[in-house]
Amino acid sequence: MKENIRRIEWIDVLRFLGIFAIYIGHFASASGKLYPFVYEYHVPLFFLASGFFIKYKEEEKYSNILIKKFKHLMFPYFCLTFLYSVIYCIANNSSITTLLTCVKEIFLGIRNTAAVDSAWFLTCLFVVLLIYNGFMKIFKGNKIYVVSCSIVCFLVSSWLLPTLGMSVPHLFWNIDVAFYYIIYVAIGNVLYSYIKNFDFDKLDIYAKHLIKFFEIFCIAFAVIVYFKGSNYFLSYIGVSNSLFLVIWELFKTLILIYANIIIAKSLVKISVLSQIGQNTLYLCALEAFWKTAAIHVFALFSLNVNFLNPLSVVIYSFILILSANYTIIPFLKKYFSKLMGEN
Repeated sequence: MKENIRRIEWIDVLRFLGIFAIYIGHFASASGKLYPFVYEYHVPLFFLASGFFIKYKEEEKYSNILIKKFKHLMFPYFCLTFLYSVIYCIANNSSITTLLTCVKEIFLGIRNTAAVDSAWFLTCLFVVLLIYNGFMKIFKGNKIYVVSCSIVCFLVSSWLLPTLGMSVPHLFWNIDVAFYYIIYVAIGNVLYSYIKNFDFDKLDIYAKHLIKFFEIFCIAFAVIVYFKGSNYFLSYIGVSNSLFLVIWELFKTLILIYANIIIAKSLVKISVLSQIGQNTLYLCALEAFWKTAAIHVFALFSLNVNFLNPLSVVIYSFILILSANYTIIPFLKKYFSKLMGEN
């Protein structure tokens, strides 16, 4: 039992690392080398972690799955994005037309629109989970067939029809983007069945050395990508085949995610990180609102937020996450639990 709790804790720490990377990345060029680096893996990391706990239950109706996921993901999505839109319109003295535009954007839920901001992830995750659970129902939990369908979706969106949604998403609730990210949910779902029963101490000495070597490789790979960029390796490989580039993108992302898993396991004793990791859906939906609110609170005291270097972005991002985790999130859970999909 203790080991199971520990494993869940490192997954929560992994989620923290993911949301931390998202907050940092959204400060764009102010984040320095961290800006392109975190964009290499942070969104796939969340989809992969979302696949960990998907279980096939033959007796559970698909309609019940839909209702449960809608409450858990879409209730907070609609409430928090609307809250942000209201605050935005008040802060900018906007007209009713601007508010109605925001409401329209919220209901469409498309990535890269102002009112939705980073909360697009919740609509996309909702669609991905419905598709994946649909595959599970159709194939009665046979993961070979389910993963095969997920691979087809991934290849269609990234190779055969690369403009389907990743470059310019345009379909309702990011359905076009969902086909790309479903592969990460599938990988997470398959891997977790091995992760939960994994015991490093029971391995023989050769297997232990092999795993340690792989972990060193992943960390070294991440360091090189941070300093040189992911194209550094491609310049040596010299292959421009489109299918190879798609496979390379998947491989590179998974290596960077595993590097984060290594870090998460090393930080598992820092309980505040795992506690924050339990609130990542809130933190994702609240990001635009909380950043906007922080700027206006500082302005009350005639203070401006200026980033001297990427380290200041890292510190500020952590302060934002920490403050949200211990103020507005407990408030929402306590007084608006039904609207937040908690019950």
